[in-house]
Amino acid sequence: MPLLSALQNAGLIDIPADAQRPIADFGDPLREYQAAWTSAALIVGHGFGMITVTGEDRAKFLHNFCTNDIKKMQPGETSEAFFCNVKGRILAVAVIICEADRFRILTDESRVEFLHQHLDKYLITEDVTLSVDDDVESLLISGKSDELGKMLSAISDVGLFPWENGFRPAFWLIGSTDSLVNVVKQGVADGAVIAGYGAWEIIRITAAFPQYGVDVSDENLAQEANRTELAISFTKGCYLGQEPIARLDAMGHVNRQLERFNWYEDSKIPPVVGKPVLNEAGEEVGTITSSCHMPNDDKLEYERGIVLTMVKTKANGGVLTAENEDGQPVILRKE
Repeated sequence: MPLLSALQNAGLIDIPADAQRPIADFGDPLREYQAAWTSAALIVGHGFGMITVTGEDRAKFLHNFCTNDIKKMQPGETSEAFFCNVKGRILAVAVIICEADRFRILTDESRVEFLHQHLDKYLITEDVTLSVDDDVESLLISGKSDELGKMLSAISDVGLFPWENGFRPAFWLIGSTDSLVNVVKQGVADGAVIAGYGAWEIIRITAAFPQYGVDVSDENLAQEANRTELAISFTKGCYLGQEPIARLDAMGHVNRQLERFNWYEDSKIPPVVGKPVLNEAGEEVGTITSSCHMPNDDKLEYERGIVLTMVKTKANGGVLTAENEDGQPVILRKE
């Protein structure tokens, strides 16, 4: 049973029948966001699906088809990676989790079936099994170190894997639907808040973690996602797409890349996704790909938020603007 349905059946969340998917929040977006920042949030609406990889050749096989060094991973570790085509263009963005006897590939739900088929077609004689198991799911716990420490020490029967995201301490929890429901029950009893997709969006945009089909696609080279230090190894040897990625690294830089900018605006209206980004001369130098609006607790005189933009590399040093829905310019600041 999908985790959200199981949580609703357990009386832990309420999802109206006409609710839009993904579920943005569970009634109090400000409380959910603040929990992820100041206490502990159990984020069940992150929009990731999962592929499980087992078999004796699992590490070697994955190593040959993604950008990071999978052979070096030890049980309990996580690693970001891209799966690319032969031209070094992105087919999927992933967090790879190493367990003692398997790997888990977390990737956008919309890419799970594609990535499963993409990898499966390369299986010949390898001892590797790729599976999508609906009864094994994930949630993300994010918050303040001391609050998380108390909570995590009581967790059992699920896998616990750290995720360095630059936002707050966070861990992926992997387990059966029933075991994750029990974790959520215990977490709520200990003061955690169940959070939806809105809180996840703030976390991932703050971390500049790209979403496939939103921030990057197969039109983008791996380095254009601007996660090179976290997701690409240049010492691991050959893999699918390695030659153009290595050649681009030797050239020095890409012409455009995903960048994070803050915005602060008295008008209280954020920049619009899809709008062009302009430099001081009014020239188009990029596009807003993601935008999050920080929930306001009425203590600030201005609204604030973060955007991700695919922007020309040479434009990063100047003052950039983008329009809000009223057609007014919003200044983007790189901080």
